[in-house]
Amino acid sequence: MVAAPEQGVDFFLAHFSSSGDRLSLINAPPLVVGSLGANLRAALPRKVAADRVSEDDVLVIELKKSGYGGEDHPLGPIHTVNLMIIAISATA
Repeated sequence: MVAAPEQGVDFFLAHFSSSGDRLSLINAPPLVVGSLGANLRAALPRKVAADRVSEDDVLVIELKKSGYGGEDHPLGPIHTVNLMIIAISATA
């Protein structure tokens, strides 16, 4: 039996790129869209390359590549995921 959805619950999709340097949120609630970029910039000073919302309601946040031409994120994909999850939680 399926229970009725709770009031005030938002469902959205979060997708991390395989390299760990890009997070895409599809149909994220306005609170998350409005504050996630700022929270990540506070958690990762000078590491956020861009955060933007596309016309089709997808928020994309990209982290800068390493400074010496390397392709790896300076914190590594696992730490990137953890920090993004913390930043998402902080907006709730």
